Amino acid sequence: MTNFDNIGTSMLTVFQMITSETWYQQIVNLSDIDNHFLAATYCFAVIIVGQFFVLNLILAVIIEAFKKSHEREVRAELE
Repeated sequence: MTNFDNIGTSMLTVFQMITSETWYQQIVNLSDIDNHFLAATYCFAVIIVGQFFVLNLILAVIIEAFKKSHEREVRAELE
């Protein structure tokens, strides 16, 4: 069970929400607070910012690292 009780589980919960693993369950869990609008807004903001920006940035860095590795291998074969 993921929750926001401490920083470790909070980071895990946000990561799972970004990867679309447990976003619906987290909205249901957060709906127990008094301000439902705030909970839904937070969840959707994390999902939108996380998925569309952070995950794409991470993928871009990984792809760039693979390209550089491939270029080094090609140069080593040519020499």
